[in-house]
Amino acid sequence: DLWDALYKPWPEDQGGSEDGVRIRLPFVITADARTHIGDAAKFLIMTEDVIPVDDGHFGLAFVSCVLHHVPVERHASMLREIRRVMAAGALLTIYEHNPWNPLTVRAVKACEFDENAVLLAAPRMKQAVAAAAFNTPQTRYVVFYPNVLRFMRWSEPLLGWLPLGAQYCVSAVR
Repeated sequence: DLWDALYKPWPEDQGGSEDGVRIRLPFVITADARTHIGDAAKFLIMTEDVIPVDDGHFGLAFVSCVLHHVPVERHASMLREIRRVMAAGALLTIYEHNPWNPLTVRAVKACEFDENAVLLAAPRMKQAVAAAAFNTPQTRYVVFYPNVLRFMRWSEPLLGWLPLGAQYCVSAVR
């Protein structure tokens, strides 16, 4: 299923641990991802802030742990381009690492892949989404418990307001 395709334990030889979970970037196509997704999805690469599709093409935009790898000065143009290719009423969902969570900051600093990452706080991301003309942006914090405390995960939906989750989600409507 999609959960298994996007969320898997990160291999130990790549900085993961037994109880760690790492979100895979959607633009890294692996044989494993192709096995799970097959021809059900088409992956496009955004170059020079252009997505090669017509206006209003998509009913959903899902941006998962990508923007902290993109220079902050490009966020506005990227968000405007994402909005351009979304249909009216489509949902935008952005997941990013939370710089207010000290364990997240530690993990990002220790990850070679995140060497030049710039973590943005959720209020700033929410402002950027609103500035790109999306409607009613909302923020929710997620991923509060490591695997060793997974028995507590039932409470995570109740904690979405608390800015201590390892990640946050900003969602808005086109």
